[in-house]
Amino acid sequence: MDVEEPSEGRRPSEGYRSTIISKFIQKVFNSYVQTVNFDMKRKGTLFESKYKSIRIDKEEYLLQLVRYIHLNPVLAGLCARPEDWQYSNCKEWLGIRKGTFFDRDFFDTYFQTFDQYREFLNAYQDYKMMQKEMRKSGFDCE
Repeated sequence: MDVEEPSEGRRPSEGYRSTIISKFIQKVFNSYVQTVNFDMKRKGTLFESKYKSIRIDKEEYLLQLVRYIHLNPVLAGLCARPEDWQYSNCKEWLGIRKGTFFDRDFFDTYFQTFDQYREFLNAYQDYKMMQKEMRKSGFDCE
């Protein structure tokens, strides 16, 4: 989709901003996949489907997405603990490392301690593991 660049002094349209953001995310994903593939001596895609964007208009939803992202490598069997995945900022969220890709103000809005975030992760991980075990036993968990 080609969207015309705004003329000087005019605010970019929603379509133009979406296109720019989409291209940026595509480059980030491509770089990420290439790095993981190189480090793990593998080839191919890491994601099941094409990139799609969803507007995040509630901080609570963003918080759920952060947890999902931090736990996804564990649930996929790529590592034992979320902080073991080197391509994540989970270590910042757990207070293990000080990095720049971490919004402490956002974190402090929802958690008083790093241990509270660990509990937040563990609760969801336990739930997902229980679902997995139930499916193995023939239960429909959807």
